[in-house]
Amino acid sequence: MKTFALMTAVALGGFLAMGADTTSTTTPTDSTTPGITCQKGGKGVSCDGTYWIDVDTLTLAAANGDPIAQYAVAYITENGINGSPKDPEKAQSLYSQALPGLKSAADEGNPTACRALAHMYAHGKGVSKDEAKSREFMQKCKDATDKKDDKNDSDASGNKM
Repeated sequence: MKTFALMTAVALGGFLAMGADTTSTTTPTDSTTPGITCQKGGKGVSCDGTYWIDVDTLTLAAANGDPIAQYAVAYITENGINGSPKDPEKAQSLYSQALPGLKSAADEGNPTACRALAHMYAHGKGVSKDEAKSREFMQKCKDATDKKDDKNDSDASGNKM
């Protein structure tokens, strides 16, 4: 089974942080290593803050139209993760395919989609390189994250705590 590691802050719901190397080609073998706690779940394994996602599951989610998964598959294809061959041309096409869904998710305030778009525009991944658009999407990400934090800082009646 092909898997790769993702840092806690960028797990499936928010992974592939801007420019961070969030991958590993080593899979945890068991949960008996002293000081390390691992748990198996339906879509992979997590060990002390590192998530191991099943690439096959990720690829299926991408095929079913999940724009974050599409972005992740493009990233994997571009970088040749887990022994898969690097294919920058195919990755460019995959990034382009993810673009409409990422824009829609960013418009709805999804910070992960905003980060992905910022990365794409900053580096010309599936789009023309555009630093202004990159900054715009990073600001959207910050705004969405700030709103989420504000919501979490309120009590049940909506009052700030």
